[in-house]
Amino acid sequence: MKGVILGYFEEKNSGYISGDDNNRYEFTIEDWKEKERNPEKGIRIVFVTDGKKANDIYELKFELNLEKDQKKFNFSLPDFLNQNNKLIKQVLLFGGISLISIGLITLTLFFLRSKQIEKIEASQVIVESINTDYLSNNIEEIKEIKSKLEKELNEIKSIPTYPMSAYDQGQELISIINEKINQVTEKENALIELEKQAKDNFSLSMKSATKATEMAKNPPHSAEVWQQAKTEWESAIDYLKSAPENASLQKDIKEKIDTYTTRLKMVEERLKQQQTAENNFKSAINNVNSAIHLTKSYPDSLSSLQESAQKWETAISLLYKIPTGTTLSEEGKKKIPEYKKNLSALKSKINQLDNQDKANSFIEDFMTTISSYSYKPFIDDAKYWCSSMLNSQSSFETSIDNHVILWRKINPNSAVYRIRIETGYTVNDYTINLNKTSSGWCISQLE
Repeated sequence: MKGVILGYFEEKNSGYISGDDNNRYEFTIEDWKEKERNPEKGIRIVFVTDGKKANDIYELKFELNLEKDQKKFNFSLPDFLNQNNKLIKQVLLFGGISLISIGLITLTLFFLRSKQIEKIEASQVIVESINTDYLSNNIEEIKEIKSKLEKELNEIKSIPTYPMSAYDQGQELISIINEKINQVTEKENALIELEKQAKDNFSLSMKSATKATEMAKNPPHSAEVWQQAKTEWESAIDYLKSAPENASLQKDIKEKIDTYTTRLKMVEERLKQQQTAENNFKSAINNVNSAIHLTKSYPDSLSSLQESAQKWETAISLLYKIPTGTTLSEEGKKKIPEYKKNLSALKSKINQLDNQDKANSFIEDFMTTISSYSYKPFIDDAKYWCSSMLNSQSSFETSIDNHVILWRKINPNSAVYRIRIETGYTVNDYTINLNKTSSGWCISQLE
């Protein structure tokens, strides 16, 4: 609807409009859509109304005044004849037909001009209602706006150039429409580029996800395979996260990111388990190889064999800790009984050597103690005897110069030693029977 501003009150940011329908409408500054000037009294406008309030108000920058133009081009044949009777008769005589034709053409051109002006005014309202400073990020809405502008452009371009046509008025509006079309096209191209980038990233992400899925099929897999799958899932997520945020695929992208993140965590857990399995298995093998080397290199060294036993135990413990569902879990289970068997045999040998060392230590201590006496035919130290009555059976010559273990036989809980003792010029052989008690070795019989 068209109208005129009756007044505008800056302190209230509101004013009143008189519509061409003779009704009065109230408006606020928010309804004023012109940015280059403020609303003022007397400005001709076009606006939309709901019957009470005016909205979407634009200045009517040019308007056809039909009444004025009608007066300008009003043609009354009777008046003209009365005023110019003589001349008219001459004109009618020589050019009546031509004059009538010109009048008809003039009226026709006037009518066409009025229609063209109406078309321009209608297009102007539509064009000015499109604000290209705040365009949507929705590509379909942008295309719709562009299509609307192009339609109006074609309408105005259809106005021909001839005398009395509204061609010149239309050219000004064409310039405005072209500028807006350029702005919309620029936005459209930017959105198309964003969509292309988003689609490319989405496609690359899907390829990485497909690779990761194929790699993870039919587990278990080595740590290397799980690492490759992890890398592909990370790439798939990175592609999605780097896609433009305002693309139409954003909803699908967010859903995929959540899904891929969940699958990445699953692969990371499988990778962690496999790495633990491979590290444990490798460490177990290294411990076993080291244990075998110690046993072969120092077969009679108690400390070496004890160190070897610790390595066997470590290897077994590592195998037990291999996570199930990994490539080495079954192989690890198969090796445990074998390792336990080897450890048991090694422990038996360790016990044997331990008994032997302790028995030898006991004999050496006993002989050293005897040798330390200058003269004492009887050994009274109770610590050497399983029974206190046995000390009466023990008698050695004094001044022991040397002693040699001729042979020995050591069992887990008993032992027999044959010892040669040299005292001056005398050499005597003795048999010593030992028993192992809770407090250690002791002499049960001496012959």
